[in-house]
Amino acid sequence: MEADSRREEAVAVKRDYQTMSNDNKQRPTREQVARRTIDRLKRFSEHLDSGKPVHEAYSCRKIILDIQVGPYTPEMVKETRDLLKVSQALFAQFLNVSVSAVQKWEIRGVPDGVACRMMDEIRHDPEHWRKRFMSMARWVKSPSAKVPQKT
Repeated sequence: MEADSRREEAVAVKRDYQTMSNDNKQRPTREQVARRTIDRLKRFSEHLDSGKPVHEAYSCRKIILDIQVGPYTPEMVKETRDLLKVSQALFAQFLNVSVSAVQKWEIRGVPDGVACRMMDEIRHDPEHWRKRFMSMARWVKSPSAKVPQKT
């Protein structure tokens, strides 16, 4: 009964807000948000004190991600790096591992779970990760690079 009246109240407030012109819509003040939060916490506390099951009056959700990270072969590691079109050194920096780790993975495999998870993401949407990688890249002149001189 109490939950029904709260739902009706929420629907009425939403309907009133939707019928306002865009000029009249204003963000609630901090005081309004604070008052609304305190009122809702009081109602929640009263519900808990009543001993009624919480799920009868409130939406309760549990979200579980179905993520299964499989083992990576040396070929898969190299293919993943090739998807980004980067060197071992840049790939290592991107994954926050040493260059020797990437070299080892490309010879014998066996990256750890976090690296495998990241490589799964790269393989899932390589274009996104190429763009992301390029957005982080900073081009610097190498001190050993020789610039051709005009003669």
